[in-house]
Amino acid sequence: MYVDTLQPELKPGDWWPNFGMYIDKEFSIVSKMGSGRYIDVVDNNLVIKTRSSSQTQKWKFDYNSRTVMNVGTKKSMSIQNSGTGSNINVWTTTSEWFQIFRFT
Repeated sequence: MYVDTLQPELKPGDWWPNFGMYIDKEFSIVSKMGSGRYIDVVDNNLVIKTRSSSQTQKWKFDYNSRTVMNVGTKKSMSIQNSGTGSNINVWTTTSEWFQIFRFT
C-alpha cells in the first residue's frame, strides 16, 4: 500500500520550489531592454509601459489557484489562442493549464 506523504501547507512569503516563486509576495515583471519598462494590464491585455505606482504593474503567485495573479485586477495571467496565434493576457482565474506558469 502506498501512503502519500503530506507536506505542510505553505504560507504567504514561503518559497515554493515546485513553481520557482514566493507565495503572495508582490513582484514586477521588467523588460531587459534598456528602457526597463514594466508589464502592465490595460483592458485585460498585457502591455509594456514606463514604471508607475499602478497596482496593475504588480503581480503575485497565488497559492490557492497556483497562478500568477495581477494585484490590481485580481485576474490571472493566461495564454489565449486565436486564429492569428497565441497571446498572453489576464483572465478570470480558472487554474487550467493555460494559467499555470513556473519560473525557472
